[in-house]
Amino acid sequence: MEIAKFTEEELEELVKSEDTYDRVTAAKQGYGLDVLVNDEDGRVREAVAEQGYGLDVLVNDKDWRVRCTVAEQGYGLDILINDKSWCVREAVARQGYGLDILIN
Repeated sequence: MEIAKFTEEELEELVKSEDTYDRVTAAKQGYGLDVLVNDEDGRVREAVAEQGYGLDVLVNDKDWRVRCTVAEQGYGLDILINDKSWCVREAVARQGYGLDILIN
């Protein structure tokens, strides 16, 4: 699938849009990540984490899907190994980290 090409002005509008999927699109383009890392919607923050941006902030995100994406990036595994969400702990295990702990 080909990624759409946007001008900088169009990307700026996507970042400011009220539509969640516009902001996700901007994040997936790697644009406005410094703003979108603090977005109200977890799907946007998840797209930011997929870009490897702001992982030091997102490792403590309230949304388990965001934390799972952080683990998939290989970041903060020492923190996420004890996450309350089994999905996040599974993502840590898939990175091969802490298997001796996660086996139980």
